[in-house]
Amino acid sequence: MTPPDSPRKPTAGERLRLRQASSASDGQLHKTVSRRLVESMLRAGWVYGEDTDGFRLSNADTLGPSGVACWKITYSGRWAALTRAQRRTLLALTNGDGGGRAGDVDLTTAAVQVLVRYGLATDRAPHRPVRRTPLGTRVVTACAADPDA
Repeated sequence: MTPPDSPRKPTAGERLRLRQASSASDGQLHKTVSRRLVESMLRAGWVYGEDTDGFRLSNADTLGPSGVACWKITYSGRWAALTRAQRRTLLALTNGDGGGRAGDVDLTTAAVQVLVRYGLATDRAPHRPVRRTPLGTRVVTACAADPDA
């Protein structure tokens, strides 16, 4: 998913819900999220609706009276959930194929721990560096033109 043309920063409530969805193994927003908040995040490109068969619905369909089974976070939503330090850390990690930017990453930082919890970085194994996961690489590819955006 391409990030919105004029990205904005999420509100505190949006960021909280995006972080919760990033931590969920299925990437779903909690069912108690208000419709107003969902609509705002949908317009920003941070979430999308799925029907009961798992098909992604268009924004027009999700805002209409159709039956949205769940709301899921997009790559842009995962990027928006990250702080500036977490974004910079994710950019500094390499992916498993050796791609990405090599950089000095302090592996003890809270940023790395959050990236691991969100599934964007691998857990540190003995004698192996922390790397971006395939999901982390897709988020970077889709959204990382500017880590401060």
